[in-house]
Amino acid sequence: MDIDMPVMDGITATKRIRKLEMKILRQALVSSLQSGASGSHSTSSISSAMSIQLESFDSLFRGKLNIQRLPIVGLTGKQTKGIRRQCMQCGMDHMIQKPIRKADLQDVIEKFAANYEHKLDTIMPF
Repeated sequence: MDIDMPVMDGITATKRIRKLEMKILRQALVSSLQSGASGSHSTSSISSAMSIQLESFDSLFRGKLNIQRLPIVGLTGKQTKGIRRQCMQCGMDHMIQKPIRKADLQDVIEKFAANYEHKLDTIMPF
């Protein structure tokens, strides 16, 4: 995800992707809870599901729902700690600095590919 895209920057795009993922996750959780629980317990569980924050996101994806979070790797020519922190806070999973070195790109692809090998059907559906 290029941080400096012309129409929409990578931080805004990442936030939108993560927001959509959260919406889908909440819907899946609510549906799962509604089909598996009854009475007041289901109401409180559904309420809890609706208050999920980004920090809980990964553990829930890898938990009961067996849905993988879409990996987002930021790409920037800016050499500041502030931009790295901003990218990580918006939901990116990793950063690569420009100019891109083949070895760095290959390492990142291998890192995320290992987590998703044979799991392509579990990546967040859009």
